[in-house]
Amino acid sequence: MKKPGRADVACFLACLLFSGAILGFSWHSGGQPGVTTARQRPETAAAAPMVTGLIDINSATAEQLELLPGIGEVLAARIVGWRSENGPFKSVEELAEIPGIGPGKLEGFRDYISVGGLG
Repeated sequence: MKKPGRADVACFLACLLFSGAILGFSWHSGGQPGVTTARQRPETAAAAPMVTGLIDINSATAEQLELLPGIGEVLAARIVGWRSENGPFKSVEELAEIPGIGPGKLEGFRDYISVGGLG
């Protein structure tokens, strides 16, 4: 067997360093890949929101609305703004009037919201 060259040693050390970084991250997150907090949750994440009970879209703050899947800071502000301009939502379907909330996005968080306790 031939002696490893500098390139072989450098590659081995880079792989070892990268593996250690991955293992360290995995260990730090409890070994559960993809576990994030609501604030860290990417917009495309399919993870369930960190919500206990239903969020009333007529009284929720922007921060509470951000806990919903697919709702970030911008959409939460739009929801609160729509509510300020138009009054309380009469139905969940009215959320579709807000730019950026289409049928798919609405279905993604419909089970987590209510309208004044009416659903």
